[in-house]
Amino acid sequence: MRFSRKIMSCVAASTMALSIGGAATATTLAVSNLSKGIHVFAASNYQVTIHNTASTEHNFDIYQIFTGTTDGSSNSIGDIQWGTGVKDSFKTNKAADIANELSNGSKKAFDIVDQLSENKQTVVIGAGESKDLSLASGYYLIIDTAKGSSSTDKAVSYMLKVSKNTVVTPKSDVPASEKKVKEDDHKVDYNTDSRLPNVDVGKQYNDVADYSIGENVPFELLGSLPSNYDSYQTYSYKFYDKMSNGLTFNNDAKVSYSNDNGASWTTIDSAQYTVTKTSDQQFDVSFSDLKKVAGVTANSKIKVEFTAKLNSQAKIGAKEGNTNESYIEYSNNPDHSGTGTTTPDKVIVFTYELDTTKVDKDNPQVKLKNAEFKLADSSKSKWLKIVNDEVTWVASKDDATTLKSDDNGKFVVKGLDSGTYYLQETKAPEGYNLDETMHEVTLKAETVNNQTWDENPSSAITSLTLNGKENTGDTATGIVNATIDNAKGPKLPETGGMGTTMLYAAGGVLVAAATVYVVTSKKKQAEAEK
Repeated sequence: MRFSRKIMSCVAASTMALSIGGAATATTLAVSNLSKGIHVFAASNYQVTIHNTASTEHNFDIYQIFTGTTDGSSNSIGDIQWGTGVKDSFKTNKAADIANELSNGSKKAFDIVDQLSENKQTVVIGAGESKDLSLASGYYLIIDTAKGSSSTDKAVSYMLKVSKNTVVTPKSDVPASEKKVKEDDHKVDYNTDSRLPNVDVGKQYNDVADYSIGENVPFELLGSLPSNYDSYQTYSYKFYDKMSNGLTFNNDAKVSYSNDNGASWTTIDSAQYTVTKTSDQQFDVSFSDLKKVAGVTANSKIKVEFTAKLNSQAKIGAKEGNTNESYIEYSNNPDHSGTGTTTPDKVIVFTYELDTTKVDKDNPQVKLKNAEFKLADSSKSKWLKIVNDEVTWVASKDDATTLKSDDNGKFVVKGLDSGTYYLQETKAPEGYNLDETMHEVTLKAETVNNQTWDENPSSAITSLTLNGKENTGDTATGIVNATIDNAKGPKLPETGGMGTTMLYAAGGVLVAAATVYVVTSKKKQAEAEK
């Protein structure tokens, strides 16, 4: 943990000075929700209302550094003594001497970082909410972090003097981040997320999508900047991204910024950041000093866009899905080195499997092997070709992959997107008629596309059906089941049957007629020769 060198900080648009015996704005912090009008006080304490204006929930860690007494009129604090937030071993120093050193700048707050005790009060305040606390008069160090974020070097928001009641509105000094994936088929509700509530994430971007294996999936990472961004001379900013094995990074990341909450974006020259690919599933995009990017301000939003191929290792269905997670590492102390990280955010990509069984039309229990099919897309103009276990589409039916039923009458196509396809038989099983019908097979997945996915894979798909029929799909396995029947060809007459008798009779008539014809012809010829 490090503390800011700035002992005076701007809180609620007023300067709060750490002065011994001098007038300054007094504050206290109390545990109740101001919006509900609940206030908790001790008789000798002061009330401070903390209002969290950030877009995320924040933790406020409160350390009592010094205690003191007030005169009730000038708001001065006298009789400076050590508070509970400092280790006993450090209290061999006189409290008043250390307070004066902090006040005149000869000692910095981070000089006593290792002297903080475990005694602190933590207040959690939701985005846009207020809470009250009650503290005794004195001086407090307030550490402000976004809930769920971690850091190796937390920044101090301010040194707080408590000598009268006041309302404090700390600036949000912690960035937030979010991750989105583009859905290409389903309707996406809303274009903002609670992590960055006013930022337009872009058309069709949300938390859940489905694609075919072999397709390139668009992703984006979004991040905000701290309100005290201008206080930094340099500012490091680094996106980390990690995908499951079913996704392969295409090494095509590009970065832009927006100063109007995503209404428009300005491309950042690739020379100003570094993309480091550590594996096919992991990379980072880093700015060693974001301050060097002209146009970026505290109000800017930073966006990384890239694609990843849904590869042959992709998981089918909602049992696991194919996830992509990201977070941002950022500078968190204007006056000292140190970084924090945002809470990771995750999105998920699904793909499905079509299992088709060929059966006898009159007896569906009989499964037909060696039936051959080809699969067309929704336009019926392109045909499925499996290349290295990935789904591709070709214009020529002759070049398409032949799908052949096994001994159980089944053939399988893995890695399909939700949508409409057509199966056409190209070779019938032995003894059966060829059925050249284009059989429609529509895989319909109902996914959660409203920016509120809870990061549980099974909750991201609510139903999976084939041709709108119930009990034809399983969301967990991602498998939909189709059945196509075949009729047997016409039978030839059997030996000894009626057909044979009729053929023999017809043959006899023909032989007799031929005999008569021959005899008659010879007789006429003999008479002509006389």
